[in-house]
Amino acid sequence: MHSRKFSLWAAACVLAALASCAPIAFERQEIHLRHDPAADAFDLLILYDGIQTSGDDPATSVDFAGRVSKGRREMMLIDWPFHFDFEKLEAKSKEITQDDDGPWQAWEREMMQSLKTITFKNSGYYLGDTQHLGLHQSLHVADAARMISLFERALHLRLEGLIAERRFDAVFDRFDDRTRELWREMATEKRSWLSLKDGVLQIDLPMTGACAVRLLHDLLQETAQTPQDARFTLALLVNASELKLTDERVILRWKQGGPTWTLKAHPEQNYDGSLAESLRKSNSLPADLPSRPQVVDNFSKH
Repeated sequence: MHSRKFSLWAAACVLAALASCAPIAFERQEIHLRHDPAADAFDLLILYDGIQTSGDDPATSVDFAGRVSKGRREMMLIDWPFHFDFEKLEAKSKEITQDDDGPWQAWEREMMQSLKTITFKNSGYYLGDTQHLGLHQSLHVADAARMISLFERALHLRLEGLIAERRFDAVFDRFDDRTRELWREMATEKRSWLSLKDGVLQIDLPMTGACAVRLLHDLLQETAQTPQDARFTLALLVNASELKLTDERVILRWKQGGPTWTLKAHPEQNYDGSLAESLRKSNSLPADLPSRPQVVDNFSKH
């Protein structure tokens, strides 16, 4: 079986990594999810609280803030590996998908078609709760079921590739034998593991109780040794509405209403107002900035 060196998303992360740092820093990032089951659509609101320069080139952060505030199809989730410029990504995809035809290439082509349907609706600056300058953007995903299906298929394809290459056990060496068996079955049967129904986002993965406890122990141990990494774990779990372990399954749910994910900056990071000052001096900011609650309220109503 052909082993693909790069998928579209792996290439996107490599491209982002070439910049060596995030285009912007922030005190906190919130991601709000709103689901419309009747329209089979969902909206995301991304809040960058307390925006600051990142890296050695302040112009990079000024440019990113300017592009996002003007509605460019570009966003950053958490940190630099998840900085996506949709326009550049679509252009790069033409080069990436010119190799032999396979399941990943088919997946990428369908993903690119889905990305074209994502629209960025509202964006701009706001005044955060700490009176620090923030940046917001919202995007609309018109085909929620298709997007969910693509994320599900990505995991199935990844597992199928590891099994075919006989690397599955090595990659999932922390799993016990029964959990690895369950994951192989999930890949073979194309079993659903991600859903968005009635305003609830759910991840449902097979796992034994013993494996779940061991993974939790390892996670707590690692975050204790490197506290900065705990921020990413907390971002996923702090607003979760339910964690359930039953019938050899781990189920994690997030209910609609309030932020779905929240990531805070490293506790030792001090706020730097130089980016906000640069934007003010360049007359890039409106005379009256909305407050953070006003931005969230506007997203909830529209």
